[in-house]
Amino acid sequence: MTKKIGTYRIPFDTSDNQLHYAGREPPANPDPDDVDKDVTWKKNCQFHDTLKVEGMYSGQTAKYLRVVSTTTGHHYTMFVRDVIDVLLHATVDKGEMTATWTFTKRGANFGVAVLEA
Repeated sequence: MTKKIGTYRIPFDTSDNQLHYAGREPPANPDPDDVDKDVTWKKNCQFHDTLKVEGMYSGQTAKYLRVVSTTTGHHYTMFVRDVIDVLLHATVDKGEMTATWTFTKRGANFGVAVLEA
């Protein structure tokens, strides 16, 4: 279970879905020609929601679940490694997981993790 909110920023697409990978975050004052306009970097935060599992996928460096908010319809990714914390600290019912979440970073990848139940 994640005990604190990381200080890194999280990548989202133009529909406000969290991206599993987005390359490097641009510097504070980037050259406008070098910015990926399809990626928005947001401050890490916490949120309470119910997330429903859509499936499991493999990237180049990590296995992850694709989950969707039952409240907003936004999509997130979750590292398989964080599923143990979900089972131990969240309310789980038929693939729906209710908890307070935050975002986590492993290498160049991002995902959601349980902050508290």
